[in-house]
Amino acid sequence: MGDEGPDLHRSNVEFGHRPRIHVCQTLTRAGFDPPKSGKARDVPLLWDVVQVLRDLPRRSAFVFCEANGEPLVDRTFWGVCTRTMRAAKLTRVDGSPKILGGHSLRHTWASHCMMRGLPPRIVMDWAGWGSLAMLERYSHLSPDHCEHIDRLVPRPSGGA
Repeated sequence: MGDEGPDLHRSNVEFGHRPRIHVCQTLTRAGFDPPKSGKARDVPLLWDVVQVLRDLPRRSAFVFCEANGEPLVDRTFWGVCTRTMRAAKLTRVDGSPKILGGHSLRHTWASHCMMRGLPPRIVMDWAGWGSLAMLERYSHLSPDHCEHIDRLVPRPSGGA
């Protein structure tokens, strides 16, 4: 699948004082390999994600798994994404259904990190990217991000 998703092994999730995921493998058709970057990394977890992960049933050594305990396969993962997007009634600009998968979610995550002002180096480390070019490829600013222009020269109080 990929180095951040359905092939996540429970032993790589830490729930201690600083909850995190240790990304050290990716599942390919050939089996488990090192992450694409070739380097393991630790990614901190948000408190709400920790709660969701703790509440998941423990049917397997994998956090997300098929009914038989094997890692989640692409078609199952895409099926979950498709049903979730339809239930949320997300559509494209032209009104057609919007279907996002893990890769799109990675773009969304990077974009939100950058729009919220996280330092680029930290986002790159968490994502496993070795260059600013990769960060720029994955992160996109929203149109309303222009509101930050006032940080350069604040408007006078009471002014237009």
